[in-house]
Amino acid sequence: MCGFTGYFNFPSFQNQKSIESFTSLIRNRGPDSSSYKVIRNKLTLIFTRLSIIDLSSSGDQPMTSLSGNSTIVFNGEIYNYKEVKNYLSNFKFKGKSDSEVILEAIEKFGFKIIEKFKGMYSFVFYDHVNSFLYLVNDRFGEKPLYFYNDKQKIFFSSDIKSFTFEKREINKYSLSNFFNNYVINYPNSIWKNVNRIKPAHIYKFKLNFEDNKVAFVSKEKYWDSSKKVIINNKDSLDIITNKLEDLLFDTIDKHLDNDVPTACFLSGGVDSSLVAAIASKINKNLNTLSIGFKDINLDESRYAIKVAEHLKSNHNNKILEINEVQDILKIIPDVYGEPFADSSQIPTLLLCKYASSKFKVCLTGDAGDELFCGYDRYDFVPKFWRVVKYLPKNVRKVIQKIFEKTSPFSYLTIKFIIQNIFLKYKQTIFLETKLRNLLLSLDSKNSTEFAKKLSFHFFDDYGLLKNTKSFKREYLYDDDLSIMNNIMIDDVNDYLPNDLLVKVDRAAMYYGLETRIPFLDHHIYEFSKTVPDKFKINKGKSKIILKKLLERHLPMHLFDRPKHGFLAPLKDIILKEKDFVKSVLDINTIKNQNILDAKLVQKEILDFGTSKGFNQYNLWDIIVFQMWVNNNSSNIIFD
Repeated sequence: MCGFTGYFNFPSFQNQKSIESFTSLIRNRGPDSSSYKVIRNKLTLIFTRLSIIDLSSSGDQPMTSLSGNSTIVFNGEIYNYKEVKNYLSNFKFKGKSDSEVILEAIEKFGFKIIEKFKGMYSFVFYDHVNSFLYLVNDRFGEKPLYFYNDKQKIFFSSDIKSFTFEKREINKYSLSNFFNNYVINYPNSIWKNVNRIKPAHIYKFKLNFEDNKVAFVSKEKYWDSSKKVIINNKDSLDIITNKLEDLLFDTIDKHLDNDVPTACFLSGGVDSSLVAAIASKINKNLNTLSIGFKDINLDESRYAIKVAEHLKSNHNNKILEINEVQDILKIIPDVYGEPFADSSQIPTLLLCKYASSKFKVCLTGDAGDELFCGYDRYDFVPKFWRVVKYLPKNVRKVIQKIFEKTSPFSYLTIKFIIQNIFLKYKQTIFLETKLRNLLLSLDSKNSTEFAKKLSFHFFDDYGLLKNTKSFKREYLYDDDLSIMNNIMIDDVNDYLPNDLLVKVDRAAMYYGLETRIPFLDHHIYEFSKTVPDKFKINKGKSKIILKKLLERHLPMHLFDRPKHGFLAPLKDIILKEKDFVKSVLDINTIKNQNILDAKLVQKEILDFGTSKGFNQYNLWDIIVFQMWVNNNSSNIIFD
């Protein structure tokens, strides 16, 4: 795990002061060492290192191949680099790092060798012979890589903050996207003309050193998450579980391979418990780690402690005080570099801060839900949509209009009724907000759009944004797949790279911590698609195959309970930090900036106070966005 920045044909940056300034912006991603390389006086590569494998200087970057024909800056890990190394059996390596293996393998075999990589990565590869510059991202978009290219020059970085070297316009399409979905979808960023590399893509540029030009050559997708597979309908659940177990043991074994203190995040839920349970069989001296809140409705750490006791791991647990949150709130704009308002970022930051004080690498249980049906929507949406799709559109719109005028207290009443009739929803957090979104999503064209809109915060016609472009996205639906599998593929292509992976990567790297996600080994993902639906979810029971496997390693009573999620006490945080919120949402400042409608911001503040926090997510989006604007006001070109 590291950070890098690079640029071509920026004469004003070819000095030590600029290099030091850009280095400081990515220092968190690589706190152990830094270096840079200038090629032909016009291409600069800057690198900061978080040393994980081969802690010696032989792993430092930028790294140039033995032949001198190629240079790389690489962020991430290739977990099977020792296997890739076997393809270079006669080569004499200088060190033991995965970066050197990748560099020499690409130089010898070309980019086809990426198909052999198992890992998370973003990297830039420069071909000295042909003056080609390649920008590459991993299959799922775990590692960030942003770039700006205007045909005369190119600038790229692991961190969006690196692009604040000059004033920029906000991408108004991204603004609309953010207030719909509380994140910004690739390939866009908050800045106009600054883009994020798409997952599983290689972007190729030609650098002309004589004419000072950059030509975009090609964009290649080297792996497809939506590729059709044959469902394994012949094997029993036991046999398929055996195959998954073998895959997970092999993957987790590789994820544990490093030269620094390592632990497993442990929530006590199915996914993290399974990763920790298998890791404990491989490493008999396993470290585990969890955090919790004093609010028992939000705290899972008590479950994590019981799992850790059974696994006999060296467990570290911390119960957080709500006053520990304030310092975290203030750094959110710096951590994420652009508006990002998944409120579980708060406990994620607190967890990473705590973890980084003890370890340099942590394995997580992320992506188990997306691969093996862990969310309620995978069960609920197919059932509900089969009814809704037969309702005429005009009838759906009438229902929407009625409920648009409904007060928050009506939703609270509906919630009370549902939770007392259907006990399975008794523990559902923020059910009233979900009910509102359910009714406002009735105009969806297909089940994929309906499932996505269930998590929207603001809907398109709200009017909060001034002078913006409406965000529209295509919700793909493959008739050859079940409703559930369509939603899962959309989550892999959208929710993972735009939300979950951004949340975890930025939070961890801010504290110089590397997180590893075994479930995102692409062989496990491809295997998960062959598992029949009935072995993932059936009769309201989710993640059947994962629970079947976990039962081999843990007693069922330690993990068999309703899904909880990694939640923050958001309403309480906003109430506790009301003075801070008031200073962020200064109405005169908002009026002068002319991005948000100040009257509607005031309305959200008032609604929060009178509705017992019903609109907490809406208000949180506004708070996060305004914190970012206030932090970057000197870098923004305002209308």
